[in-house]
Amino acid sequence: MRCGAALFLCVVLSSSWTGCAEKATLLVGRDALRVGELSRASRVCGKVSQQSGSRDTQLAALRCWLEAARRRGRLRDVDATLAARPVDAPTLYARALAQLAQDPSRVDQALQLLQQASRLWPRQGEILYRQALVLLTDNRPKAALELLRRCETLQPSARCILAGGHALLDLGETQQAQQKLRKAAMSELLPADVQQGHSLAARLARRARRAPAKATRELKRAKVALDANRNAAALALLKALTLDYPELGYAHSLLGVALLAQEEVAEAVVAFRRAKELSPLDGANAFYLGLIYESRGRRSEAEASYRAALERDPFLTRALSRLGGLLMQGKRQKAAAKVFDRLAAMSTGASAWRLAGRAYIATGAWEAARHRYERVLADNSRDFEAHLRLGEILLHQAAARSNSRAGESKEQLLARVREHATAAASLRPMNPDVRELFAKLRQQQ
Repeated sequence: MRCGAALFLCVVLSSSWTGCAEKATLLVGRDALRVGELSRASRVCGKVSQQSGSRDTQLAALRCWLEAARRRGRLRDVDATLAARPVDAPTLYARALAQLAQDPSRVDQALQLLQQASRLWPRQGEILYRQALVLLTDNRPKAALELLRRCETLQPSARCILAGGHALLDLGETQQAQQKLRKAAMSELLPADVQQGHSLAARLARRARRAPAKATRELKRAKVALDANRNAAALALLKALTLDYPELGYAHSLLGVALLAQEEVAEAVVAFRRAKELSPLDGANAFYLGLIYESRGRRSEAEASYRAALERDPFLTRALSRLGGLLMQGKRQKAAAKVFDRLAAMSTGASAWRLAGRAYIATGAWEAARHRYERVLADNSRDFEAHLRLGEILLHQAAARSNSRAGESKEQLLARVREHATAAASLRPMNPDVRELFAKLRQQQ
């Protein structure tokens, strides 16, 4: 596993706070960093790191401050500030990150600082996690794994789990690495965790696709032919390759793709089944089988195939999307809602939240649907469906006076209905659903 200096400076704020004012101040610095106001982020987080009485908050503020300095190209300026701080765990931690960011070859010095910090603060998972990352970049996965197991015990998080998966894969423990991938997928995921999940899944798939040098050359030729839509040439190469290397799962997988391109579906199914048997770490083969079965109306087999794909690669968002759609078609909205929530956690944009909102409406879970559509509007304030559905949800809550949030009166809910209905009408003035929403609103007032 190879990680750049930026990996050591990723801003993952701690969940421990000493008070609301301190939390708000640190969030101001974090938001400034997010939007690129680097001077402000540096000033705010530097102040919090000096004034906070909480080591957790100091640690989070120092990470934000260092990242701002890195982006400004001012890393050389941080040494004097850190030298003036007390020699405590947060300071030693920050000095280690600063050294690595300035010179990634200073691994031994950084490890010494992190070890000192860990001795001063043995139950802080963030320090253990950073030590483990340094060890992984230094090709010492066994030592890293020990620290990551401690980190996972102290502060269970997807990032610790996934880093442990990378360490296990470095040690050749592919089955255990895949178990870590599955466990991480069921945890609360940050965007950086999703990226690392895809990275670990890709490494596992590449491990499954290893081939002798001659076969690798032929696989590349076949892949180039497929990408250029020279399907007949690719098919000839892959049929010969699967005869010469019958146990090479990736060759059978590409053969299935080539056969599908030639509309030889029955033979493609045979090829993907064989690839699935030979490459149990690769989820793509089961996914392709799911697509074929779904296109033929064989829903139960398609569902089983998508679930098999996700068992192999739980970060395979294409399989989550298809599985959720299949469950919705089968009127299994509760199950679909859970699948779409997982998809939303692993995706960017509003599409998955919109799908989850539809599923929750179908189950009558109004508050859950409301939350999902509010997430859609947070991404796109001019989303027609979100405004329309939120208007309908709030109208239902106003009428039933149930499932609404504490402190919301009927009048407040109806005012929000009008806001959303007006927004929807501004986007699609002639839409009949919008007119119906206004009519229902008048009946309630």
